[in-house]
Amino acid sequence: MTKIPADEISRRLNDAAALLKQGRPHDAARELEQILTREAGHAGAHYLRGAAAGAMGDIPGTERHLREANRLDQGFSPAALMLANLMVRQGNPAAAADLLDAHHSGTGADSEVRFRAAEYRFESGDIDRASGAAQALLALSPNDARTLVLLGRIHLVQENPAAAEMYLGKALSANPRSATAHFYLSRVHVQRGRLSEAASSLERAAALRPGAVSILQEQARTAYRLNDLDAAIGHLQNALSREPRNASLHNDLAQILYTSGRGDHLETFRQAITQYPDDQNLLVAFAHTARASGENESALRTLEPAIGTGMAGSALLEAYAQILSELDQHETAAAAANRAVELPGVTADIRIGRSAVLLAAGRWQEALQAAEAVVADYPGNQLAMAYYVSALEALDRPEATALTDPEQLTDQRAIQCPDGFSGLDDFNAALLARLLELHGSVRQPLHQSVRGGTQVELKPLLDQEPLIA
Repeated sequence: MTKIPADEISRRLNDAAALLKQGRPHDAARELEQILTREAGHAGAHYLRGAAAGAMGDIPGTERHLREANRLDQGFSPAALMLANLMVRQGNPAAAADLLDAHHSGTGADSEVRFRAAEYRFESGDIDRASGAAQALLALSPNDARTLVLLGRIHLVQENPAAAEMYLGKALSANPRSATAHFYLSRVHVQRGRLSEAASSLERAAALRPGAVSILQEQARTAYRLNDLDAAIGHLQNALSREPRNASLHNDLAQILYTSGRGDHLETFRQAITQYPDDQNLLVAFAHTARASGENESALRTLEPAIGTGMAGSALLEAYAQILSELDQHETAAAAANRAVELPGVTADIRIGRSAVLLAAGRWQEALQAAEAVVADYPGNQLAMAYYVSALEALDRPEATALTDPEQLTDQRAIQCPDGFSGLDDFNAALLARLLELHGSVRQPLHQSVRGGTQVELKPLLDQEPLIA
């Protein structure tokens, strides 16, 4: 088959790109397929074909064409960036960072590739490598606002608010209109107990990016910390009007309504599920929130239609299994939990949930094997270890003794009484009185509130409370 002249390919690719911009991905895909029939090795055509597939919701097609574009031209940054973004959306930022690092190493890639590699490394939880990559970028461009913001975020995660504030302040000096810098500066203020300043930073971010859902949600959470429930609810309702399928927004609103006793806390969830009955993210979030607030029967009725289709993913099946377990339908729960770990997208939490369901069903040997496998993969996971030990004890296994015997796990040390108190009893009494005051005046953290707890966040109390510091 004859090749297409270079000028004709260029023109037709521009036409296909224009069709994509006009929101006509099917027409673009047809044009690109005609090109690829004669020019199967053209990286640019595969790149645009991948973009068209993505616009049509064809994720496997998107990945296939982008990988082929990346293979054909390893110096083609747009294809590498789009493929990495797809990996992140599929929940694999570490693979996205690896892809971009390899692209950079082989091509001396542009700053966008290097920045995204550092950002995805951060999102994957590899903080040390993310920090090193960001510092290398900063050495090349000391006033790059995005890199300064990323370093601020890194220090926030490392619980170093002073350094985070320094980098974010530099970012705002470089770009005073950076809504992202104001957004993360608000988190610094929260971490340091400066809630009014956090609200002001968010107002500036909102003015720069009106209607941004992430900012509205952060404003709601800050208003909640300030005990302004009306403002918190208003921000969330505004955000939900823009993203009605956002499970995180529904979850926050449900928790605020539940803790404040304002009507049916699950109503907005139900409305969204009625409108989007196949949205499994919504269904999973609803299930967890309903279960936490004791609405298991209601949750079961809502989940059963989706489960009945046979299309439920691993997270939905695990949530369904947990509800069945709490309703003492243990065998059905165990079957659902076992099925959940056979499907794609299994996480450590789903595997740990299966251990809990098997324990509740009295299937202790299976629970032991399940929990032991998770502990082997995630040795620092305390919940997995708890289920592992529980299964050992249920089976009267001697290994449990070394993990539960206080004599083997603890030792005795003399505690020095802090200055200003006559003895430890005096100090403990003062500490108890202060903690009770805080429990009465500080609202419980939003993410822990749905079970009715009144936990006090240790930060900034560790810095500000003499009895605790």
